[in-house]
Amino acid sequence: MARQCSDDQRIRANRVLRLLYWIYKLSWVVDPKNYQKLAPLGSIGELLVEGPILARGYLNDVEKTETAFINDPAWLLEGHGDHAGRRGRLYKTGDLVRYNSDGNLVYLGRKDSQIKVRGQRIELGEVEHHVRECLPEAKQLAVEVVLPLGQKDHAMLAAFIQLDDDNRNTLLVDRGTNSDSMVRVVFMGEVEDELAERLPGHMVPTVLFALTQFPVTTSGKTDRKRLREIGASFTAQQLAEMRTSRQGHKRQPSTEVERIMQRLWGRVLGIEPDSIGLDDSFFRLGGDSITAMQISSSARAFYLSVSTGDILKKKTIALIARDILPSTSTLSRSVWRDPVNNAFDLTPIQHLYFTLDPSGRSSFDQCFFLELRDRLQPQLLVTALAALVQRHSMLRARFQRPTGGRWRQYISEHESSSLIAKHIHTRETTEVAEAIRQSRGSLNIERGPVLAAVLCESSQHQSLFVAIHHLVVDLVSWRVLLEELEDLLPGRTLPPVLSTPFQAWHAAQAKYIEEHVPPGAVAQVELDPDQLSYWGVSPDDVLSSYAISEGFVLDSKTTSALLGSCNNAFSTRPLELMVAALAYSFATVFSDRKTPTIFNEIHGREAWDSSIDLTRTIGWFTSICPVQTASGAGCSFLDVIRETKDCMRSFQNNGWSYFASQFASATAADAFASLFPIEVLFNYEGIYQQLERKDSLFKNLPMPDRCEPALAAACPRFAMFDVSLVVEQGCAKVSFVRDSRARHQDRIRKWIQKYMATLIDMSALLPNRSTEWTLGDLSRAFSSYTDLDRFRNYTLLGLGVRPEDVEDVFPCTPMQEGILTSQGKDPDAYRVCFVYETIPNQEETLISVARLQQAWKGVVRRHSLLRTLFVNNVPGIAGTTNVVLKDSQPSISVFRTSEGAATLELFRSRYNPAAQKQIGRLQHHLSICRTDNEKVYMCLNINHAIMDAYSRGILLHDLQKAYTASLNPSATGFRDFVLYTKQQSQEEASRHWAEYLDGVEPCHFPSLRDSSDANNTYKTVDVPGIDASAVYAFCQLWEITPATIIQIAWAMVLSRYTNSVTPCFGNLSSGRDIPIDSINDIFGPLIAMLPCRVYLHEQLTVLEAMKEVQRDYTSSLPYQTFPLASMHSLLKLGTSALFNTALSLQRIDDIGSRNASEITFKLEEALDLSEYNIVIGAGYSRDEIKISMTFQAGCIDLVQATRLAGSFSQAIKAVTAEPNSRIHTLDILTHDETQMIWAWN
Repeated sequence: MARQCSDDQRIRANRVLRLLYWIYKLSWVVDPKNYQKLAPLGSIGELLVEGPILARGYLNDVEKTETAFINDPAWLLEGHGDHAGRRGRLYKTGDLVRYNSDGNLVYLGRKDSQIKVRGQRIELGEVEHHVRECLPEAKQLAVEVVLPLGQKDHAMLAAFIQLDDDNRNTLLVDRGTNSDSMVRVVFMGEVEDELAERLPGHMVPTVLFALTQFPVTTSGKTDRKRLREIGASFTAQQLAEMRTSRQGHKRQPSTEVERIMQRLWGRVLGIEPDSIGLDDSFFRLGGDSITAMQISSSARAFYLSVSTGDILKKKTIALIARDILPSTSTLSRSVWRDPVNNAFDLTPIQHLYFTLDPSGRSSFDQCFFLELRDRLQPQLLVTALAALVQRHSMLRARFQRPTGGRWRQYISEHESSSLIAKHIHTRETTEVAEAIRQSRGSLNIERGPVLAAVLCESSQHQSLFVAIHHLVVDLVSWRVLLEELEDLLPGRTLPPVLSTPFQAWHAAQAKYIEEHVPPGAVAQVELDPDQLSYWGVSPDDVLSSYAISEGFVLDSKTTSALLGSCNNAFSTRPLELMVAALAYSFATVFSDRKTPTIFNEIHGREAWDSSIDLTRTIGWFTSICPVQTASGAGCSFLDVIRETKDCMRSFQNNGWSYFASQFASATAADAFASLFPIEVLFNYEGIYQQLERKDSLFKNLPMPDRCEPALAAACPRFAMFDVSLVVEQGCAKVSFVRDSRARHQDRIRKWIQKYMATLIDMSALLPNRSTEWTLGDLSRAFSSYTDLDRFRNYTLLGLGVRPEDVEDVFPCTPMQEGILTSQGKDPDAYRVCFVYETIPNQEETLISVARLQQAWKGVVRRHSLLRTLFVNNVPGIAGTTNVVLKDSQPSISVFRTSEGAATLELFRSRYNPAAQKQIGRLQHHLSICRTDNEKVYMCLNINHAIMDAYSRGILLHDLQKAYTASLNPSATGFRDFVLYTKQQSQEEASRHWAEYLDGVEPCHFPSLRDSSDANNTYKTVDVPGIDASAVYAFCQLWEITPATIIQIAWAMVLSRYTNSVTPCFGNLSSGRDIPIDSINDIFGPLIAMLPCRVYLHEQLTVLEAMKEVQRDYTSSLPYQTFPLASMHSLLKLGTSALFNTALSLQRIDDIGSRNASEITFKLEEALDLSEYNIVIGAGYSRDEIKISMTFQAGCIDLVQATRLAGSFSQAIKAVTAEPNSRIHTLDILTHDETQMIWAWN
């Protein structure tokens, strides 16, 4: 028996197809891309049919028959369980379907209707299905990709609908019409909101067209060509003005900050600002790290503080502008100046240069030859250049070397000797070349100048040549200088330079490397010895005099693909593709040898401290980082891309810290420099948008022939092959500089040709591939592609999760593993539940349950652990793994009650938390209840393995923000904490805890109840009589923390009940003092259970004991991520616990006061179970201290717990009242206990 699927009127009416049973016919749903794999239940697949009624094939069409019919797929041959395998012939229908939970199939469209919009794959049938679900009133509808009038490269998704007259007037809100009165662009708020909930952002139609009549073909089918023509009758500008905003569309600025950023993006990227939407990706617009620095720098002129990292990470104006703040540091910071005539050491890249050219006499410059679009007075040029020299200290740099010593540098106070400028009148190219040659030859690093310019004038036009010695400038510096020169020449005033001076940066970098990047901290790369002998050239003889250049230019289409859509396949950056193609092409041509390490030049301006701003600093910052692959003649093109990306991503800070650490000492520097000259050096120069703007004063010109100075010939080169790529006028220009004497010249030329062919092949093949992970993705959780592929093809399949729905994968922390292990023994352990009343902050205002639901979904989207599945047996990963989904719908239930208030008992009666306890499911559920008196309560069931007490405050704070639509959608992820813990030295931590716990004995609070009364329920009592003012006064007087007082007091209580002089208990550390940016915004269990061992020897005073506890705690913080289970192993305790009581201390600043919001949350009830017999929970704010004691009823009863809480309170009073008393003399008996003892006697 099988189920049939057909495209009939029931589908058009948006009803689920209940498929008819056909006798002798079977149906299967397979992966649309691979019929050898069955599709998971609920996922989209292609329908295959099987049975004796199948035709033999297509008449007289062998090729079509072979494509549509398949035989004996592997899964059919293998069978499953009790079902034996068999052979069979199946027909591929081309229909896309999916199973419903009841087993019925839902038709979603045709496989051949899958298209790509903005690099994202879209199944039009699936979109149409959801539009039908949201708009059942539609008589007809279709979804198509349209190209707005005059916009060939800006495709958008459009929905076309036809409604009857009644629905048309009720549902539609006009946005505009075209000349065809049958077409209207409409707004349907609720429909679009629902689509946004159902579909990923790229699948939500950008625009809705309402038609009075659907166009049809002569055969009666929908005329989709005509629909596309209707869409193309509107311009993009018209649609932008008429449609409602959606993610991925051209949303325009609404605030001044957004408008400023849009203008800056337009100027730096060389495109019309109005064409940039708030949600456009910076990278898709042609941005890179260099242009990001330019934008960051330019923003400071408007007193806006946005870092380069923020631009690269957040990518869109909407996200960047949301968090941007006025640059108070810019307003208050005085202009920095480098001290003059003070010698300072060379930077790493300068050191490397002088290793190759110890004399420093060679001509080594960077230069630009520019056409001037407006005529310029010579004196204005001299004045502007002098202003640049005065403004940027490194343009006044001098270099000196004492006899027998090393080169050093200093800043000269003399501006006039740092600059030379000429003005010539000539039409002859040879005369221009000679003037340039002389100017370049005049550069002198010891006496000056270091900048030379020539203004060349003919009757028709002016051109400007500028050269600067490379020791004081790089390509990023040139962007700044040309921009400032363009402002100075018309007489505009420049704002002061507020970026960090070169000299100050160099000193700070050297100190940072010395203190934070010690030898071994940066992964050392075992570099293969370069085979210069293969080329027949001596390392000492790799000079510019023998250099020749050859290259090619890629067309704009290929270049655009390399910078854009090609990177979707493996989530690469353009630079990674360029280097991969270079390595692959070399391996293909030179199959007789190993592929050399390719050294990549990077700008080197990564800042380790947000206070360091290098965006407008002039100097030579370049870093060089090695890229190694196992590419050989047998390696595939795709494998080389993966390996290149993985290698380049393995270096932190783009390789800056690697390069800088190689020069941490003279010995290390000499060792690294000895590798040069290398075989291959690659440099991606980026895009010079400022020279391509229509309103730019400058236009790039080719350098005239024979303009090199005489000393250029003796300049040593860094590599046998210098390969560079720059984008000019939208086309990639590639240059190979090589030694003319090298062997294998024919094969070198073939390599260049193969490099060009490989880049072209990339542009053709990669955009059509579906996205795949590499080892560098998913927090580097996998160490082999075998494990990665098994995870993708088997683990996720078993979970029913599509690879494209996975955001990240990383191992559980030791704390998470410990909690999950406890839950394996007791499923209810660490399952917490909180009931809050949601209170409006304005009287007579009702809480919107719908808004509360949407707010919770926003909070879930913000925090990765709320979208995490716990998965066991992930290939290559020991223990349990966090698998983070991109956009998972949270579990929410809503109900009403006639009760006056919603209690925990009521919520538990309505929700069964069993599903939450399953591996492979989200670990939380939110229930919302509205009472008859219009109060709103919510109950959060959540696993402690994804949330600690501090994170609960984050949730409530974010829920408030989301309720008012002001929540920032991005947050620092838990993965940053996981990666930090992985980087910590386990050996050092093990030594610390072994020493601290030496001789410790298990400390267990005794059971005070009869075993017959034992049960595992938990109850809570408050610790009475806490005088917060007395505690805080004591802390201020003796420099003691409240936590230390509570620890000492509990140690005294434990000592009485266990008869131990050195009681031990758990102390829960928040983990929020770890050096991670924005750590207080991370949602997740950063907590760590640390043993606290307290010495209560007779000779110790209270104050001495406190000082010792506080000192021990402070010394343990660097090792707080060491697992408690590992400490148990060190102590060889076996299954016995070290302690059975614990303290949890945290600040309890009012959640509601953290954020001015429309709502406040009041905690009504809480259920927070633990594996410890007694847990002391202490919360303190500025003016109060609240302490509660949660206990297991099987250990002590309520009366005993109340007495214990009283003793604990008395201990706190005693230690704060008598700090100089011997600690063993203090009495912790309460008044009631004393009275009871007397009564007994």
